[in-house]
Amino acid sequence: MTLFTLIWGACMLYGFTRKNMNAMVAMTLLFMTFQCANVISFGGFSVGPQILTSMCLIVRFLIFSKFRVYKTKYNNLVNVLLVVLVIEVIISALYNNVISKNYLYILQLTTYVLCFVVLRYSSTTFDEVSLYEMLRGVIIFVAVVGILQWLATMDILPIKRILKILFYNDDSMNIYFNENDYYHNSRVYSTFMEPSYLAGFAVGAFYYLLSLKEKWKSNTPLFIILLIEIVLSTSSTAYAAIVLVGVIFIVNARQISLTKKCTLVFCAGIAFAVLYLQYYELLEKVLFNKWNSNSGVARRIMDNDALNAFYSSKLLGVGYKCVRGSSVLYSMLGEIGIIGTVLYTTTNAALYIPIINNRLIRSKLPNNYTAVLFGLLSAFVCLIIAVPDIDMCTYWFWMYCLAICMGYKKTDPQS
Repeated sequence: MTLFTLIWGACMLYGFTRKNMNAMVAMTLLFMTFQCANVISFGGFSVGPQILTSMCLIVRFLIFSKFRVYKTKYNNLVNVLLVVLVIEVIISALYNNVISKNYLYILQLTTYVLCFVVLRYSSTTFDEVSLYEMLRGVIIFVAVVGILQWLATMDILPIKRILKILFYNDDSMNIYFNENDYYHNSRVYSTFMEPSYLAGFAVGAFYYLLSLKEKWKSNTPLFIILLIEIVLSTSSTAYAAIVLVGVIFIVNARQISLTKKCTLVFCAGIAFAVLYLQYYELLEKVLFNKWNSNSGVARRIMDNDALNAFYSSKLLGVGYKCVRGSSVLYSMLGEIGIIGTVLYTTTNAALYIPIINNRLIRSKLPNNYTAVLFGLLSAFVCLIIAVPDIDMCTYWFWMYCLAICMGYKKTDPQS
């Protein structure tokens, strides 16, 4: 038993003893960011806090809610699509006779989907203010750990052993913290395995806060820290995501006038020009020569393997987690085929239906909904660029936040 296990257990005990679900929800969101720590580890088998905390939230709901749930008025299609996606994953595994091999992966995805549903319909007392304060707290936590991680791995602060115990008790060499060379040590990745996984959280956090105009002044220091960490991550995924989501953000922002939008685009152009002239070597390494780098070559090999798997079984794929591409698109095509890929893509598209309705019929939506949606969009863009897993914790972190937003509008509970 590790110190992290004791800390996690104490947090779960606290969550279970509270009168409402809020504390457990807060713990769930927080532990979704712990990608390098294990709660259980024995005989080469390890389980992280993301799935275990999500399971605890589900159990907490079933035990204490007496199955009392609340109806929400919009976007129930998402629940149906997610459940059908899990069913398709199971059918694909059965068809390819790999369910005995990958049932734990399927259990993890199923847990995330069930937790999403529970967060939507459980009898929580969340409102926009409480979600904002909680989410901002998690963002600050990850940002601070990112600073400490960089100072430790660069040997500026002698705290690497402490961080190892608290946040990085997984000894896998897939985790950057366990490497010991300048390439790995000079990059920011905070509580995540590598910078590209941090990207979905950091870029999402940046646009989440940026979407809340009334909070800009109080969050100015946080904006600066997030941008610095994104730059120091030297992740092409993060750089591409912040630009692509930025374009969508500017086009979508109704509170920003056309003049201000043009000004923002102009300033972004100047910023890129400065980066190009002053930090060309960095941009060349991270963006321009990425295709020809060792990483780029490895990604092309992974994509070819995923496409070959897709061609061998186009409808159902070769089975969930049986092949891995360089991005979620290639992985889905190879793993769960056309049917699974269409279901997952449709699910993400359906999340934007309330926004469309809001513009067409001016239905009332929580202010946080659009902000969280930009967080989720950032994570989804990162998946498309270079993150190959539909069960990626950063993506489901934002999905959980969105589920809470969907649960704001409640009617009387149904037994």
